[in-house]
Amino acid sequence: MTFEVKGWCPGAHRPMLSGDGYVVRVRPRLAHLGAGQAIGLCEAAERHGAGLIDVTNRANIQIRGVSETAWPALMEELGALNLLDADADTETRRNIVVAPTWQERDDTEWLALELIARLMELPALPPKMGFA
Repeated sequence: MTFEVKGWCPGAHRPMLSGDGYVVRVRPRLAHLGAGQAIGLCEAAERHGAGLIDVTNRANIQIRGVSETAWPALMEELGALNLLDADADTETRRNIVVAPTWQERDDTEWLALELIARLMELPALPPKMGFA
């Protein structure tokens, strides 16, 4: 079987250019946003993008219409909201989907946090490799 790679999954550190500007994908840890993070994310999308937010099938959030000049300020705000990984490599590897019904201190939380802590110990994985 053969296949053709058509691009990459955008992230915050590696946005993807689209017809309306850059798409900046945020991967909330454990698929959870606190109220302050949600409000801050919406405000950042309005300030630095087209004001549009997409929720993906894998519990990620995409801010659309970000210009190249607005991207650094957006990154600063996302960092202040604790919504960024340290770098693009870490962000790419942290492709983890958890059940939306997880509870604090349950096995799902423990397993996901342990996986996040050890991701950089794993050998290189395909960019679109995910854990569910």
